[in-house]
Formats: sequence, C-alpha cells, structure tokens
Amino acid sequence: MSFQNIIGQERAINYLLKSITQNKIASSYIFNGKEGVGKKITAVEFAKCINCLNITENYQSCENCTSCKKINKKICPDVKIIEPEKDRLKIEQIREFRKDISMKPFENRKKVYIINNAEGMTIDAANCLLKTIEEPPEFAVIILICSNINSILPTIISRCRVLYFRTISSLEIEKTILERNGSMKNKAKIIAKIARGSIGKALDISADTDFLNRRNKILNQLAEIIPGKIDCEMLNRKEKIFSDANHSKVIMEIILLWYRDLLLIKELNCRQYIINDDRLALLTDTAKLYSKKMLIDILNYLLQVQEYLKKNANKNILFESLIIKLSGVVY
Repeated sequence: MSFQNIIGQERAINYLLKSITQNKIASSYIFNGKEGVGKKITAVEFAKCINCLNITENYQSCENCTSCKKINKKICPDVKIIEPEKDRLKIEQIREFRKDISMKPFENRKKVYIINNAEGMTIDAANCLLKTIEEPPEFAVIILICSNINSILPTIISRCRVLYFRTISSLEIEKTILERNGSMKNKAKIIAKIARGSIGKALDISADTDFLNRRNKILNQLAEIIPGKIDCEMLNRKEKIFSDANHSKVIMEIILLWYRDLLLIKELNCRQYIINDDRLALLTDTAKLYSKKMLIDILNYLLQVQEYLKKNANKNILFESLIIKLSGVVY
C-alpha cells in the first residue's frame, strides 16, 4: 500500500507530503470526512512516510525497511491506533495514551498515535486529551480520525491542523470496483450508489457475496408494507427483515435508503439522486401510498432507532415498534 493507491484524496495527501518535504510536520492533525473515504489508511501511510528508513524520491514509503514492515504488520511499537470500545473512547484509554506518549520512541524518528472515531470521546476523555495536545512532546504526532468534526471540542480543533477528506463519486467507486474485479460489471453500479461516497463501504459490500441477495429480500418485504394495514403478517415481516441480528446495522441502512428514495420520488421525481434505481418502477408505485409527512416522520424515526442501537437498546422491541411505525399505524 502507498499514497498512490488511495482513491480520490489527492488534496489531503499532497498537503501531507508537502509537510514532510518542508520538514513542517505538525504535532496534531484532524482528518475529517465521511466514514470509509480513506482517512485511517492515509493516517497509517503518513506514519510510514514519517518513519521510513528508505523514503523514495517522491516521498512515498519504501515498504521494505523494518519500519514499514512493522507498521504494515501492526507490530511497530511507535505507531499505535486507538479504537473506541462500543463506539466510545473512554478516559482510561486516553490516560493510557498520555502515559505512553511521554516516553521517547523505541526505534523510530517519531511516535504516531491514530485515534479512530475521535468524535466518540467522552467529555472526560476529550478534556484529558486536550492536556497533551496543548503541550505535545516534539517526537510525537497525534492524528484524530472523525466523521463529524462538530462533535470535537473547539479547543482541540483550534490546536490541530484540519484536513478534509472528500466523498468519492459513484463513477470513481464503480471504476475502482471493476478494476479490482471485472466480473462485477452487472453489480458495480448499484454497489457504488449504495456506498454513497464511501469507497471502504463499497469494497466491503463487494466482498460480501450475499449482500445484494439480502438487500433484495429486505426490499421485497418493505414493498409489501401497506400503510394503515394491521395484521399478524405485519409482525411476521419483522422476523423476515431482521432475521439476521448480526447485520442489523446494515439492514437499518438499507431500510433508511429505501424510505429516503420514496421521499425523493414523492417530492422531486428525479432519478439522478435515487439510490435504489434498479427498483425505480416499484419505488414510484410505493411512493403513492405514503404522504410526505408520513415519509419524513418515518425517516426521523429510523434515525432515532439507529441511535438506540448504538446504545445497545433491546433490538426485539425496537424492531417491532419500527415495523408498526413503517406500517403507518399511528396515522
């Protein structure tokens, strides 16, 4: 892997390379952008370039020195990735980080700390991190990865260099999928649309051989929901849609995109922005069954359910109430 293999983030990468060539590497960065657009990979490549023992003429990592190999194998003592626990970065993790960063590098020029999903920091954790960012050791680089910079303390943002990572176009994602797997010609377009600018998500979907079949089954079930119709089949449908609890996050996103498309069809009738455009005729017919108010209300409720799932709420109760909501019983 190298910077050259990262899709669509030339602006951010050029900025980082310039900081290396001019020896102006900052002590703290924030990489902000949609999930799956290459922020974490870019941070790892930056760490490799900073510490590479045989950096190339165009300032790419060599991939062959001991530093590059250890970083690639995730065994480098001077490059550490801090991941949230159940979507939260706790103060204990930041305290451990502060203890570790106080020690000089073991074998590299700089220590690099990549804090993933930094918006998941608790208030205590964020305040604890601020103390280090205010007075970082000269041998360390801190990189905060986030999808929503507004969730980061302003006092932290003001002390970091902020790089914005753009979403990737559907055409770029489709091209990348086909370059990696030409046999996906008939699937690449819809996968690129479902990914919504996230190359990471697109590659995950491509690798999941059952994703499109699972999606089709869910959409078929959603299309059979008739607003206001209350019967036993309504709750049976819940069992069919949410039969695989391990994929509840993905299932929720499929449902959210379906109702998003229904609202766009209802209000704009513009195919250009439809995600599930392979189901356009069905979307058009189904949209007639809902009012604008119902669709907006359903979308808001879906977003609430996604938040409840992050907090480990009872899935069975959530999904039952969701199916009732989708059936328009309250109307």
